[in-house]
Amino acid sequence: MAIAKFSLEDNLPELQQMLSQLSNEGEKIVTNVLHNEGADEIESGIQPLIPESGRKWKKKKQAAKKVKSFGKRKGESGNLNVVVGTKNSYHYLYFPDDGSNTKNHYGNKQFMKKGAESKAGKILDICLEQLTEKISK
Repeated sequence: MAIAKFSLEDNLPELQQMLSQLSNEGEKIVTNVLHNEGADEIESGIQPLIPESGRKWKKKKQAAKKVKSFGKRKGESGNLNVVVGTKNSYHYLYFPDDGSNTKNHYGNKQFMKKGAESKAGKILDICLEQLTEKISK
């Protein structure tokens, strides 16, 4: 499992300040953003990074890169976090993220982590926008 973290360059101190002003209500807003727009952003960051074998045969399902193969893991997502994972038929995608290497499989691609981290700034901006809107009311 890849864990993406926010960095100081992503306006994290500003988010922390706004959360301290709103306390529980701020946590609910951020959690809502992560579970909705945030999960969609993470998926859009991961999708272009998915490796594709280019192999084709009769009745082969479409490559994960070309279909919506991700979704929020409802049972695993909680307060102030979201877990984005593959649908059942695409669980094989975890292999490129692991560290093993074989003749035909060069692991440790970390496309899940890189895709999520690439969208961290945008997710924080959405959170800040909604928190600012709530504070100004």
